[in-house]
Amino acid sequence: MVKLNIILTTGKRLQKIWGLPLKRFSIIELFKDVVKSNVEYIDYNSITIDSRDVKEGSIFFAFKGAKTDGHLYIDQALSKGAVCCVITDGNYYDINKPIVLVKDTLSAMKELGRWNLNQYKGKKIVITGSVGKTSTKAILSLVLSQKLKIYEAFKNFNNELGVSIVTSNMDLDAQYAIFEIGTNNPGEIKSLAEFLKPDVGIVTGVGHSHIGRFGSIKEITKEKLSISEGVKKGGVLWINDGVDTSDYKFPEGIVIKKFGFSKDSDIYIEELNVEKEVNFIVNFNNFKYCFKINHPFSHFAINALPAIAIAFENQFHYEEIYRGLDKFVPVEGRGEIIRTNNKIIINDTYNAGFEAVLSAVENLSRIDATKKIAILGEMAEIDGFEEKLYPRLKKEVEKRKDIHFYLVGESFEDFNSLENVSYFKDKSDLINAGILKGDGVYLVKASRSKRFEELVEYLKKGEDNAI
Repeated sequence: MVKLNIILTTGKRLQKIWGLPLKRFSIIELFKDVVKSNVEYIDYNSITIDSRDVKEGSIFFAFKGAKTDGHLYIDQALSKGAVCCVITDGNYYDINKPIVLVKDTLSAMKELGRWNLNQYKGKKIVITGSVGKTSTKAILSLVLSQKLKIYEAFKNFNNELGVSIVTSNMDLDAQYAIFEIGTNNPGEIKSLAEFLKPDVGIVTGVGHSHIGRFGSIKEITKEKLSISEGVKKGGVLWINDGVDTSDYKFPEGIVIKKFGFSKDSDIYIEELNVEKEVNFIVNFNNFKYCFKINHPFSHFAINALPAIAIAFENQFHYEEIYRGLDKFVPVEGRGEIIRTNNKIIINDTYNAGFEAVLSAVENLSRIDATKKIAILGEMAEIDGFEEKLYPRLKKEVEKRKDIHFYLVGESFEDFNSLENVSYFKDKSDLINAGILKGDGVYLVKASRSKRFEELVEYLKKGEDNAI
C-alpha cells in the first residue's frame, strides 16, 4: 500500500527556474511502483543520475552502480537545488526531505520519459546503425537548427537507460527532437523504437559490431531494420543504400527511402573530392547541390545526406543547409583533429569495429601527406569472429603502402611480417620504443576500453612525456 505524505506549497507556482521552463507531474499518477513519497506534485526542469550535474530544478535519480551508490549523494543533490530525489533503498528515505521511494528507479525514469513523449507535439527523428549514429545526429542538429528549434539528445545516450534520461530531459517546445538508439542484444532496437515512435527513422549502415552476440551480418541487419516497427504510420525510414534490405518485410504504412552513392537512391553523392576537407556534389530530386565538410574523412559526407534531404523537405534554402554543414566539427574521440607544432593528430579512439577501422585507414590513405602513421588498437565487439576478420584487415594493411602502421595488442602479432607494420604488445612498448616523434599525420584508432586517448595526449605533449 502506498504511503503518501503531501508537502503543500503556497503562493503562485513558478514557471521557470534559471530560465528553464518547468514541467509538472503527479507522482502517484505517473510512477506506477511508488512505495512511499513525501511529495504529490513535482515541478522540474531536468533530471540526472549524476549528483555533480544537479542544478536548481533537477530531479536526482539514485542508481546503485558497480563503482558507487547514488544514494550516498542524496544530500549533495538536495543542497545543489534538486527538487526531488527518486530512490530504491528505503534506508535513505527521510520523511522531512522531498524523496520518492520506488521499487525500480529505471522504470520510474522511463515512465517520466514516456510522459514527456506524450506531451511533445513536435516531430521525432531516431537514428540507428553500426557506425555513424552520433555524427549523423550532430549534423542533423546543426542543419535543422539553422531554421527550427531542435532538441538533440546529448552524448551517445542510446540504450534503455540513456533513452530514458534524454526523453525525461526533453525540451517540449522544440520543433524536432533527435535521438539515437543502439543495441547489445536482439530486440533492443525494436523496443526503443516503439518507445520513441519516430516520425523519421534513419539507418546509417550495418557492420560487424556485436556480431558475437548476433551471429551474422544478416541478423545484425534484421536488428537495425527493426527500427521500422516503431516508425509512425505515414512516417519515413531513411536507409543507407549499402544495407541489404531484400530479406526484410517492412510494416505497412511507412515510406522507405535510400541514401548513399547509388543513382537509384532518393538522395546520393555524384562526386566526392577529399583533400583537407570533403567537397561533394549531391543529387536530390534531380537537382545538384555542392556541399563541404570541414574534415578529410569522407564518411561524414554520407552521414550528412539524411540531414540534407530532411532539410530540403522542410523548405530549407540551400544556403541554410550549407551553413549548417559548415559548422560541423567531430566530437572528441570520433575523428577529432588536433594540430600541434609539427603533427596533425586524428583522435578516433571511441570505436574500433571492423568497418570503422577500414574506413579510418581508407580515409587516412586519401590525405596528401609525406608521413602518415596509423596507430591501431585491437578491434572491438567481434567476439568469435577474430579468425575471420583479422586476416581481412591484414590484407587491407598490406596494400596501404603509403601508411606505416603501429599495431598494438596481441591480436596483431601475425601482422609483424608486413614491411609497413611495427608490432607492439601494449601501449607502453610503443612509447618506450621512442618512435612517436617528428612531423606527419597520426591516426589513433581504438575502442574506448583500450584508453588510447592516453596516446593522443602523449603525441600532443611530445615524446619526452610518459603515460
